[in-house]
Amino acid sequence: MTIAPCPDFAEALRWLREVLRTRGWPEEVRWVRPGDVEWTPPPADVVVFLNGDDDGAAEAERAFEDQRRAGRGAVLRAVCTWGEVTCATLEASDAPGGPLELSVVEPRRLASARWAFC
Repeated sequence: MTIAPCPDFAEALRWLREVLRTRGWPEEVRWVRPGDVEWTPPPADVVVFLNGDDDGAAEAERAFEDQRRAGRGAVLRAVCTWGEVTCATLEASDAPGGPLELSVVEPRRLASARWAFC
């Protein structure tokens, strides 16, 4: 789903949660970096490397708003679920007009988590 122009982070998160709800995914979101998601061949789980105990929202919002102020878009991608939480990534987009793109990886994959220490 593409939304233009790109709304602020709170509105973008509201849109993402609506998409998650309609697809039966948990609406609670934990933000992870794309490089912190290790894809393994099905049927094995996805491994998500977590950095600390927070949900990553503050870092995701800063990066999102930086993209938006620069006139570039963003991709919010739900990549997997970990318990009752959806793990999502924020990716930069250079699409003209700076739209917001919402994406959900299908089929839904379950994640196991490991804490990153470096």
